[in-house]
Amino acid sequence: MARSWPVTFEPNLDSKYFSFLVNRIDTLAGTMRDLPIAPATRAAIDQAEIIRAIRGSCGLEGNALDESEIDRLLRDNERMPRTNGEKQVLNADLTLRQIRKRKPLPLAELVENNVKDLHDLVTLGVDYLDQAPGEYRSTDLIVGSIAYPRAVEVQTLMAMLTDFLNTRSVLTLHPVVRALLAHFYLLAIRPFAEANARTTRAVEAYLLYHGGYSHIGFYSMPDYYFQNRDDYIEELDRARFEHNGELRDWVIFGLEGFLAELEARQKRVFGTLKTSALRQHLADLASQGVIPARVAAIVGHLTAEPHGLTVAQFKQRNIPWLADAYRGLSERSVRNDLTIMRKHNLISDAQGILTASYRSLETPR
Repeated sequence: MARSWPVTFEPNLDSKYFSFLVNRIDTLAGTMRDLPIAPATRAAIDQAEIIRAIRGSCGLEGNALDESEIDRLLRDNERMPRTNGEKQVLNADLTLRQIRKRKPLPLAELVENNVKDLHDLVTLGVDYLDQAPGEYRSTDLIVGSIAYPRAVEVQTLMAMLTDFLNTRSVLTLHPVVRALLAHFYLLAIRPFAEANARTTRAVEAYLLYHGGYSHIGFYSMPDYYFQNRDDYIEELDRARFEHNGELRDWVIFGLEGFLAELEARQKRVFGTLKTSALRQHLADLASQGVIPARVAAIVGHLTAEPHGLTVAQFKQRNIPWLADAYRGLSERSVRNDLTIMRKHNLISDAQGILTASYRSLETPR
């Protein structure tokens, strides 16, 4: 027999249980916003984060496209999407771009048309038998072992949800908490016949944006949900069927996820900045005649090799960019370059694996 939960908007939250997480999020987000990053670099970082968010959101729906495939699809403006999976990816990208086109409005209300418009975007051009874009479902819905509110209740519940989210007490909650409340209740109602989960994550992104996130630096949750899919589903189920709508654990789970995403982004941003600093340092050393330009270029290439190269691979020069660098040169040139790289702390060769080293940035000259 299918389980059901009569939707009530009584989350029973007490901020003392998550104030530490909220404070940590605000501190880390502020630090990230204040980093002096060139616009082009920030745009590249944001695009990589958007691709991860799209992969996470679509991956939760069973879409098998990985980050590299999504990147190629988004770059190829000429090719028409061939599958519903590709349409889902392009729609997710379009949705995020549309959200970020608007001026962020602190304490922005969420109205039903916002939700319907986002559903329209995520389903654009995707063929569904029982779903018109932006229209609530007209049939009852059972997914797996869960029966959702009857179709005749959807309109009333959605009006109640938007009223709840726009009350003063909820509008002034931390933006991530408010977005998590919207996320939970939308999935509990499932107002559409199809694409409820993707629409829910779009609404979450919309509320985060207007709450002060993603207009300077991109932050989102879908990749965290994707990487922790079993826990994600379990927390949603427990909130309904064990805690009867008390959302403390769900909110803590979501805040921990958002903090984890911020910390991961910070790590990736710092890695990008370190790589940029090392490449500038290499250019300076080469211009001063401290190292040959060839060595600067080779170490620069190594920064893009996350797993490094074996010493044997390096000496054999059977990788295209290495073959080009040493074309016409002898084995002795290779050995001399390795000596120069080690002398100036430009490479690490632990256990026979050569990687770019950042120790030279820490060495005063």
